[in-house]
Amino acid sequence: MRYTGPARRLWGATMALQLGDLRSALVEAGASPASAAKAAEEVAAYEHEFTSLRGEIAHLRTDMSDLRADLRADMSDLRAELRSEMNELSVSLRSEMNDLRVGLRSEMNDLNVSLRSEMSNLRSEMTTKFASVDADIRVLKWGQGVTFAAVLAILLKAFLH
Repeated sequence: MRYTGPARRLWGATMALQLGDLRSALVEAGASPASAAKAAEEVAAYEHEFTSLRGEIAHLRTDMSDLRADLRADMSDLRAELRSEMNELSVSLRSEMNDLRVGLRSEMNDLNVSLRSEMSNLRSEMTTKFASVDADIRVLKWGQGVTFAAVLAILLKAFLH
């Protein structure tokens, strides 16, 4: 976190007090005043680095939060696009299936008409052939009757004379 304006002056005053306290404590602990001052300055430099790092971390958190929000928005947009495309595909698929169903019904009706026509033709042919066979059987019966009569007449003539 970077301090600006009055906060920077307050932070600077607070740091100066803390450095003075650290320097005094090190001198009381037996360090020379020069070593104590140098150690306090190094601690101040680390404190400044920590403060700078905290600011950068806060900035990174903000960036991450913004990225998360962007990602959520992008995912929401993608979901909407996917739903839209799926709906379009569903409508298209239903239309194609309906077209196929209509085509299949038409072909089945055509096949049914063709099959009925063929069956009617076969019935007609069978009726004609049965009529022809019936006529042939009648002719054969008539011929058999004539042959029987002729044979009977010949036998009667041969035995009666």
